[in-house]
Amino acid sequence: MNEWSDSNWELRHEIIQKCRISSLYHRKRERFFALCDKLSVSLSLIAGASATTELLVTTEAKAMAGAVVVLVTMPSIVFSWTDKARSHALHASKFIALEAELEGAGVLGESALHTFKERALKLDMDEPTQLSALTRICQNELSFASGNKSNMTEIGFFKRKFAHFFDFPV
Repeated sequence: MNEWSDSNWELRHEIIQKCRISSLYHRKRERFFALCDKLSVSLSLIAGASATTELLVTTEAKAMAGAVVVLVTMPSIVFSWTDKARSHALHASKFIALEAELEGAGVLGESALHTFKERALKLDMDEPTQLSALTRICQNELSFASGNKSNMTEIGFFKRKFAHFFDFPV
């Protein structure tokens, strides 16, 4: 019966952590971009309805409502919220699939583990640059979930709230 060597077990754990952090990160980004899209569409519908209603008596009020529609819709088109959400969902799925494959592989030798590590690194090549604070938030959540609170880093309120918008060094 095969057994894990300590170094191989550590390498396996490192690869699984990489997959979990990356999939959690991409799920968070997917949800963020999906929310941006929903907010854009909702505000656009409200402003569009206002622009066409008879309640807005003046032409200036209707023009303002039309301008709001344009201002709210433009970021959705320019930043392609739905495309970004879909892209992050795909990246997360790839990391989850790699983790599942590694979990199902049983006891592996060093060579096979390095192949898994290579595949994880190649998945990184296809993804957009990660935001440091958001990545650290994901690492903290996984550390907390596994009971390893000593590995957590304090992320300030401002950095947590704007982690999806700016790349803060941690």
